[in-house]
Amino acid sequence: MVNYYETRVFIMEKVKFINLYTDVLKKHTTADAENHFILGAPMTTPDIEKTPPELPKPWLFARVLALSVVAFFAFYAGAFIFKNALFLPGLILFGSVITPLSLLMFFWEINILQNISIYKLTLLMLKGSIVSLLCAVTLYAILDGRKSPLLIGFVEETAKVLTILLLVDHRPYKFLLNGMLIGAAVGTGFAAFESSGYILVTALQSGIPTMLNTIFWRALFTPGGHIAWAALTGAMFILVKGERTFNMKMLLDSRFLGMYALVIVLHALWDTESIQLVAYNIPVVPVALTVVSWVILFAMMKIGFRQVFRVVKGGEGTGEPGNP
Repeated sequence: MVNYYETRVFIMEKVKFINLYTDVLKKHTTADAENHFILGAPMTTPDIEKTPPELPKPWLFARVLALSVVAFFAFYAGAFIFKNALFLPGLILFGSVITPLSLLMFFWEINILQNISIYKLTLLMLKGSIVSLLCAVTLYAILDGRKSPLLIGFVEETAKVLTILLLVDHRPYKFLLNGMLIGAAVGTGFAAFESSGYILVTALQSGIPTMLNTIFWRALFTPGGHIAWAALTGAMFILVKGERTFNMKMLLDSRFLGMYALVIVLHALWDTESIQLVAYNIPVVPVALTVVSWVILFAMMKIGFRQVFRVVKGGEGTGEPGNP
């Protein structure tokens, strides 16, 4: 049996951020992708205690990103080269989902437990988007239209947290990586539908050139926004919950409260216009906040990998304090 210290050293030595991307440029066949997509079904979910998982090397997300970009430019050509306005809805659609869907695939590949299928993930994303957006507009209605950066952060992050709680309650998800993926699914739906709304409104109010600018910047900075923040709160909630039945006291756990407060602050800083700086035409604050979010995400991924490997190497339960 490998003890806690040995497992921790193993994980920390093997997992490096750059190592996650070593398979992106490798050649993969259609069969590889098809075999990838069937993971997570009852017959294709591995027993991690009998079949130890390997450290992840995601690659399919890059193919989804590339195909989405190609589709976007195909719609762009149809709308602006061939002057056909019927291509504009497709342009808005793919402009809204290019980055969110690619990120969601990344988090799906990171889930080395391979226990959530694409079908389940799609349902989680659709349910999560509808519920979280309705929660957000309800909270805004309660606030009677009052908005400030901190209130926006509180409302939208609370809406996503409530949705995550609904999606994981009474479900057999006890590993941090599952929580991270479920949170990412909620954040993906929220980000994609919010972006499509902003893009459409921008097109109607400010014209097509401004719309294209909005598509570019929202796609570029999506990695540091809703999806990352929801993935963090989802991961921390499952880390706190573990194998136990949900109770409200879990929401008062200092670890969860700390992460919840952190994402609210990150969101508020993102929306604070008075601190927005531009260097070489690049918004500095979103770049900095994206880096901060992913440093924390990577740290949480390491904890998630360690948690899984502790079970594989003979640990009991999920290996977290307070969990059997």
